[in-house]
Amino acid sequence: FSEMYMTQCNGLDGKGENCMIYSMKRVGKSWIIQDPVDFCKSDSGHFYGHPALSDDGMQMFFSSDREGGYGGFDIWVSNYTKRGKTWSDPINLGPAINTTGNEYYPYINVHDKMLYFSSDGWPGAGGLDIFKIKPTEDITIWEKRTNLQTPMNSGGDDLGITFNTEDANSGYFSSNRGTKRNNFDIYRFYIEPCSIT
Repeated sequence: FSEMYMTQCNGLDGKGENCMIYSMKRVGKSWIIQDPVDFCKSDSGHFYGHPALSDDGMQMFFSSDREGGYGGFDIWVSNYTKRGKTWSDPINLGPAINTTGNEYYPYINVHDKMLYFSSDGWPGAGGLDIFKIKPTEDITIWEKRTNLQTPMNSGGDDLGITFNTEDANSGYFSSNRGTKRNNFDIYRFYIEPCSIT
């Protein structure tokens, strides 16, 4: 827990044009921002954001409108190379996840090992809906995609889901549902276990 990744838009001086993914190092009780990750540095003409690490820290999932996608923002992955201490060229996660619309906020759930993301390109309740999908050994091939349905999804935008590390049945997400179309709130959720009688 001495390193994290974040989205920073418009550069550190506020004069840049796009969003990039930066790393931060913990030094004592402070966090020091580092340079953008390599694939952002070499492609400053596109937007990069919403970084999420796999449980072992060796894969970074993120959203970008970089070339080679299916349209809008897609979910991509980059692999960490220990020898070079760098992140590899990004790989698009493929058409089971990405659409001509927008896909944002990837998140790997440590409990069920599924990838969660938000999309406005797949049928849903409206706006951005949260989906989950199961990986295979090939990072570009995924098993059945599932919409989380209501009450998790709404007619507004629902995004940024995270699960508690100690509890597989609770977590948080953001939504502008109801009358909050221009403002997002953080919601807590609980998954009620099935009762079979």
